[in-house]
Amino acid sequence: MVPILYVMSEIDSANELFLKKKFEDAIKIYDMILQEEPNNLVALNNKGYALSKLKKFEDAIAVSYTHLRAHETPEHLVWRVLR
Repeated sequence: MVPILYVMSEIDSANELFLKKKFEDAIKIYDMILQEEPNNLVALNNKGYALSKLKKFEDAIAVSYTHLRAHETPEHLVWRVLR
């Protein structure tokens, strides 16, 4: 597992790039974080948002779906079965 301070520093770097509208560069950093922590909520969320800014909507939806699956609770699973 990667130390939390390192991950937050990397997320901060990616977020700065995002705010400068350097979405491709931000995505590269989010991807690096996700290689170490595939279920990192912040990296998944922000990567999806950056992809949507690039109008890569299908990719953004795929990342969002990954995010939802990674953070499903038992209550979500029951709801999906009952529907």
